[in-house]
Amino acid sequence: MLQLKKLPFFISLVSIYLIITYIQQEYVSIPQISNLDVPDEIKERFLKSFAQYRWVGFAIVPVFILIRVAYAALCLFLKELFASDMEKTNYSSCFNVALKADIIMLVAAVLTSVISVCMGDTSVDCQRFYSLVCLADAETSERWLLVPLAAVNVFEIVYWFFMAKLFATENHCSYRYALGYVVSGYGVGYMFYIVLVIFLVLYLA
Repeated sequence: MLQLKKLPFFISLVSIYLIITYIQQEYVSIPQISNLDVPDEIKERFLKSFAQYRWVGFAIVPVFILIRVAYAALCLFLKELFASDMEKTNYSSCFNVALKADIIMLVAAVLTSVISVCMGDTSVDCQRFYSLVCLADAETSERWLLVPLAAVNVFEIVYWFFMAKLFATENHCSYRYALGYVVSGYGVGYMFYIVLVIFLVLYLA
């Protein structure tokens, strides 16, 4: 899991995400609430509620990162249990790979934040610039259909290739083998995640 030597990297990662969260709240969320076509009394109530609970957005950042990294590491580790043609490594090694690979998700978050601030779009709207969401009409398409379309995006693909590079370095194996390992390990877990999100969208609809 998260060892002391990995803590500075994790803290740096969380710090940048917290800055992004603040920028999103200040320059996207608050202006959107202020521009709502509702009476001023309701608008004031929304802004007051947002100010009261905005800390929640900051609190969940480290938790969200830990869950995402831990899940990616678990997918790699479970695949490793069935890989008989390589030397066994522990979960900590897989966690280290997943934590470093998360830098790609950070780049995606920074770019999404920049687009959101400059164009006034939400994070979901921004996905049309770098995912298959651009092939669908977000206004009329079923919400569950947008989930797999958004899942296939430039940053996710780069994330897989970068994770494979880190895995190859960590385990001293060829990049080709590492890429196949990531696809069959993390890839299966990612598909399970997509199916789960689709199920939740349909259930809550």
